[in-house]
Amino acid sequence: MANIFDSLPALAAPKPSELLDELDRYLSTDPEHVQNPLAWWHERRKMYPTLSRMALDYLSIPGMYQLSIQYVFICLHYMYQQPQLMSNAVEECNRLDEEPA
Repeated sequence: MANIFDSLPALAAPKPSELLDELDRYLSTDPEHVQNPLAWWHERRKMYPTLSRMALDYLSIPGMYQLSIQYVFICLHYMYQQPQLMSNAVEECNRLDEEPA
């Protein structure tokens, strides 16, 4: 039984030669300083179809920076202000670590 998705051109894997050509084209350009890399890749999606999809997938992964900073400061607060309540600090830090950003 054939997979119905096999015949969709948008889901077909690029040929190795096409991918290398696209990568070579990208690597041969001069570096640019951009303010918004998501917009840059979106604007060039026709020029670099495979690379732009990969870049947009990678760049749209949510970061954990804010949670990490919050985690560190609350743990330090507990350790500095209330050393006798270290178990509370560990519980609170573990709770923060499990919350979605």
